[in-house]
This record gives sequence, C-alpha cells and structure tokens, in this order.
Amino acid sequence: MAVVALIGWVLNSLLGLYMLKARRQRLALFHLAVMLTGLGLWIGFVAADVVALAWIAWAVLNVGNGLGDTLLTRGWRRRNPGAPGNAYWQAAKEATFTTRRPLPLAHGFLAGGTYFTALAAALISS
Repeated sequence: MAVVALIGWVLNSLLGLYMLKARRQRLALFHLAVMLTGLGLWIGFVAADVVALAWIAWAVLNVGNGLGDTLLTRGWRRRNPGAPGNAYWQAAKEATFTTRRPLPLAHGFLAGGTYFTALAAALISS
C-alpha cells in the first residue's frame, strides 16, 4: 500500500509540475513545495519503514491538499467573480469535475487516491 501511495504521489507531483507552467502563482509554488516535502518524507518512510515518517508525511499531505483546495477556490472565484452561493462547493464542481479542464480533474482524483492510500498505509504500518 505504501508503494501504491508513493506511485500516486510521484505521478501527481509530475502532473502538478506540468500544470504549474501555466499558473506561476506564489500559492501554487508553496503548494508544490509542501507536497514535495511530504513526498520526501514518504520516500523516507518507504525506505526506512519508520512509521512516524508516514504519519508526518500524511499530516503534510493534509496541509498540501488544503493549499490545493485554496488554489481551486481562488481560481474559480477569479473566473466567476459575481457567482452566488457556497464558493467552495461551486469551485469544486465547476473547476475540478468537468471535462473542460482534464488536467485539474486528473490531479484532483490522483490527490484523493494518494490521500487515502497514504492513510491506509500509515494505519496498516502502525
């Protein structure tokens, strides 16, 4: 399970790097830095089998996912400045779960898959 999470994390990081070329936002760079830090910790967990590294990496993954959600919401608000309603759920629906934007869609699904496989691997290892 830990290796599956590692593969998902690496693939999602590569996809994120590709998408970053278009963004060039400070928050996107911070999101990337946090996620790469978590990836480094996860690699340490897989290599050394130290359970504490798994939990720290998973905590860092939570922070990185929060930053990604913030990017998603800010981007949607920028594209739809006068939209009423709950901006977070509207942003998730509009910006992620559409085929008009396939890269963020894939990035979002890989993020969810990585999140839950990393959690499962940390729980199994504990």
